[in-house]
Amino acid sequence: MGFLAAGTVIHGRYVVRAVLGEGGAAEAYRVEDRLRREEVALKRLRATDPRLTTSLREEFARLARLAHPGLPRVYDLGAHEGRLFYTAALIEGVALSDAPERARAALPGALRALAFLHRRGLRHGDFKPANVRARPGDGAGVLLDLGCARPFGPPTEDHLSGTPGFLAPELRRGAPADARADLFAVGVSLQRLGLLPELAAELTREDPAARPAEVARVLEALGDRAPLVDAPSGAASVLVGRTAELRELTSMLADLHAARRAPRLWQVTGPHGIGKSRLLRELKWRAQLEASAIEGASSAVRPIRELLGAATGEPLGDGVDALVTAVEALAAGPARLLLLDDADRLGDAAREALAQLARVLPADGRVAVVLGAESPLALPGARTLALEPLDREALAAWAGAALPRALIDEALRVTGGHPAHVESLLSRADGEVKRSDLEAPPEPSTRARTDALPAGLRRA
Repeated sequence: MGFLAAGTVIHGRYVVRAVLGEGGAAEAYRVEDRLRREEVALKRLRATDPRLTTSLREEFARLARLAHPGLPRVYDLGAHEGRLFYTAALIEGVALSDAPERARAALPGALRALAFLHRRGLRHGDFKPANVRARPGDGAGVLLDLGCARPFGPPTEDHLSGTPGFLAPELRRGAPADARADLFAVGVSLQRLGLLPELAAELTREDPAARPAEVARVLEALGDRAPLVDAPSGAASVLVGRTAELRELTSMLADLHAARRAPRLWQVTGPHGIGKSRLLRELKWRAQLEASAIEGASSAVRPIRELLGAATGEPLGDGVDALVTAVEALAAGPARLLLLDDADRLGDAAREALAQLARVLPADGRVAVVLGAESPLALPGARTLALEPLDREALAAWAGAALPRALIDEALRVTGGHPAHVESLLSRADGEVKRSDLEAPPEPSTRARTDALPAGLRRA
C-alpha cells in the first residue's frame, strides 16, 4: 500500500497535507487537526503486524505520560484502514544528520530529555543524529522516536530494536542494559558529528562498566552546567491528586467494556484551571489503549452532531431521529468513549441536542460520554465529579525536586492548589522555585479560548 493522498480525511478530524517521511515500520504525515485548529504530526504503521501494533501502543503510552520540552507531546491514538496511528506535536526544524553544524546548540536539549527518561528507568534505545531535531530559531534540540524505548534491565522480547552501528555491545549480546547503552549511542553520535572525540571514545568502550554512566557528563563537556530537574516544562508527567476521580472513571471504562448497566454520562466539573482538561486527557489516553476514544469540540458549528458523526463515521443529519439512530448504532457496536470539554460553553441548540443524547443513552450500551464543564449541566442520568484544588501532598509530588520542602506550604497558599497556577509557577522558575518566585501572583498557563463562531450562532 502507498502513502495516504493529500486531502485524505481520517476520523473526520485529520486532513493529510504532506508526507514527512518513512521508516522501517511507520510513515509520518503533516496533517491538519480540525479540532485543535493546527497542524500536527501523524505517525501510522505501514502494516497490521500485531507485534508492531503492540509496540506503537506502548510508545504512545510512554509518551503520553512524559512531559518535557525536549520530547514531543502526543495527542491522540486511533486506527485507519486497520493500521494504528497516533498524533503528536509537529516538531519543525532539521535533523542533526542533515545539519551537523547545529549539533552543539541542539544536543543539550535532546540530552536533557534523555536524562529525563533515565531518571524514570527508561532508555531511549535509538539515540542518533537522525532522531535529534534542531528547532528553527533558537536551535533547541528535541529527541524523537521512542519506538525502541524500554525499561532498564534484561531484554523483554526476542528481537533487538535500534539502529545498527549505534547499538551497545551488551544489547547485541542480549544482556541487561541501562543508561550506559544509550550513552554508547551518544558516543557514536558524537563521533559522527565530529564532536568531543576523547569523551566519545570513553562512551563507546566495550565494557559498560568502563563508560560514563550519567548524561550530565556529556552536558558538562558541551558547556551546559544547569541543574537537571524533574519538571522543567511545568507540566506534570503523571496525573497527581486525582486518584479517587480517576478510579471512578476507570471503573466506568470497565463497565463500558463489559456492557454492564451503569451511568454512561459523566460530567467533570470545577472552575477554570482546576484540571478538568488534564483529567479528561488522561482518561482519553487510557481508553485509547484498549478501545476507541473520540474527542469533540464545543466550538464546532454543530458540536454534538459532529461528535456523533465522527464516532459513527457518517455525517449526522438534523432531527431527533438521526441522533437516536446514531446512538443506537454506537451502543450496539464496539466500546467507544466520547469526550467533550467546555460543555458549559455550548449554544442553546447544542445544549438541547446534548439533553436529547442524555435521554436516549442506554445504561447498558457500548458508548459512554464524558463532559468537562465549569458547573454541572442539567442532564438526566448524568454522574458528576467535582474537582477540588490539589492538596499539599499532590503539589509536592508534582513539583518534585523543583520545589524545596521549605516552600511547599507557601506555594500551596500562593497557587491555591489550582493546577493552572502550579504549572505557571513551575514553568517560570529557573530550575528550582525560589521564594522570590512566590512573591508575584501566578498567571495561569491556559490554552487559548477562542471560538470559530459566537455561541449564539452555533447549532447542535
